[in-house]
Amino acid sequence: MNLANHQTDVSRFCDIAEGPERMTLPMEGYEKVPLVTLEQAIEPLLSYVSDLKRM
Repeated sequence: MNLANHQTDVSRFCDIAEGPERMTLPMEGYEKVPLVTLEQAIEPLLSYVSDLKRM
């Protein structure tokens, strides 16, 4: 196995060492959004992802 290719393959799965350059704020407001079923949550994606309901 070529070592250079191996390094590239491994970095696809462990780029955590690179980390964010700046701290981001925590997500806010999600607690005010009502909970819905998974089926309802994916409805807007159905026209973009084929066979989404089968996944």
